[in-house]
Amino acid sequence: MTALVFVGIGFLKSQVTQTNKLRSVLETLFLGGAAAALSYLVGYWLERLF
Repeated sequence: MTALVFVGIGFLKSQVTQTNKLRSVLETLFLGGAAAALSYLVGYWLERLF
């Protein structure tokens, strides 16, 4: 579900900035996925720490 939202945001970003659609979608999907993974890891580490 989250990936679908990131794809939508990337598509809208490409419309606003008039850039390559595929590049914008993949960029947003990758950055959003990386941010989600990092957030999950930080939460996991903090839970184990405390």
